[in-house]
Amino acid sequence: MLDEGIYLFFDNDCVPAHEDGLASAVAVTVEFMRDMKSHFMRGETNASEGDKPLKPLGERAFRRHCRTTRAVRYVCVNSFLALELGLSESVEAADCFRDIVSINGFMFGAEVWDATCFWTGASIRRWFKSRFPAAPETKRHARTPSVLDLLYEFLEDIQCRPDDLVVLKQTIPALAAEDRLLVDDMLRGKDPGNSKRAEAAGARVLRAVMDRRA
Repeated sequence: MLDEGIYLFFDNDCVPAHEDGLASAVAVTVEFMRDMKSHFMRGETNASEGDKPLKPLGERAFRRHCRTTRAVRYVCVNSFLALELGLSESVEAADCFRDIVSINGFMFGAEVWDATCFWTGASIRRWFKSRFPAAPETKRHARTPSVLDLLYEFLEDIQCRPDDLVVLKQTIPALAAEDRLLVDDMLRGKDPGNSKRAEAAGARVLRAVMDRRA
């Protein structure tokens, strides 16, 4: 039996736990994961899709993420709407939550209550950034999107674009192993960094996708 609240799933265990109630650690046991899968399979994932800017998590992604889950954090509020109201009253709590959802390896979040919903990690980040934008840095200038920015934008909502999904599936087998690994990491929410090697791999992937589209 799962307690009502928000559960955040990560594929690494380097995630801060705030035992003051904001985000406490949950033991990733076989029983816990079985209960979470049971909630997912009830088919309530899209229950609130229309009333918030969060993207539902697909079944394939859910099963893949379950296999790689290494850490879970629990927030004792039953929805992101309630969380938004709570964070708006505390800058410190909002900053702590920003630290958590910004961590590499944040895969997805689940609202467990009357209507259980599962949302992608990327859409939760977007939701949080739109509600609680970080203070702007001084003397910061707008920059041209990098190759990796463009690739991430292409991959982020790929499940919602059937034609592009087909193109990606046709492109991946022809990629070099290093390039396939980059795509896999980015689909899992990992930050590839800004190294020249990652930029070069990203450029090759984008070029291959564009060639396949033509």
